[in-house]
Amino acid sequence: MSAVGALLTEFAGVAGVGELFGISRWVTVPVCTAFLLGLALTGSYRRVERIGIAIGLAELAFIPAMILARPSVHGLVRGLGTLPLGQQSYVFLLAANVGAVIMPWMIFYQQSAIVDKGLRQKALAAERRDTATGAVITQVIMIVVIIAFAATIFKAGRHTPLNTVGQLAGALSP
Repeated sequence: MSAVGALLTEFAGVAGVGELFGISRWVTVPVCTAFLLGLALTGSYRRVERIGIAIGLAELAFIPAMILARPSVHGLVRGLGTLPLGQQSYVFLLAANVGAVIMPWMIFYQQSAIVDKGLRQKALAAERRDTATGAVITQVIMIVVIIAFAATIFKAGRHTPLNTVGQLAGALSP
């Protein structure tokens, strides 16, 4: 059931990005669904992996965005020292982040990827290193995104809601 919830949130994001470009969610979601199904049913693991890496590299654009936002190093260090665990909204945000990162279906995906690649026992150490490297990179990108948003929103002095992809994109405009 958690996989269904994860897919729904992913497609909500896809729909939001489509709407940024003026494309209806009723077009974006079915087209992306057909693309993913076609890729999964007709593609080799190697092709799927390359497409995933190419799409993931686009997230590196947040690194210059973070640098251009000029975050306060003092504010970052001070923020790391204060965890408002007594605030319900912070605890919900923390739970959402953990839920977005730790998903049980990823274990099954990793296992099927190893089988699809035809890896043998001697290749597992290298595969574990690849997995660990990918985990570290994704977390670094997540931290960069959070810093870019925090620096941009608070410098602009805006306290607008960030509930849609359009609102998130607009918040980064300064």
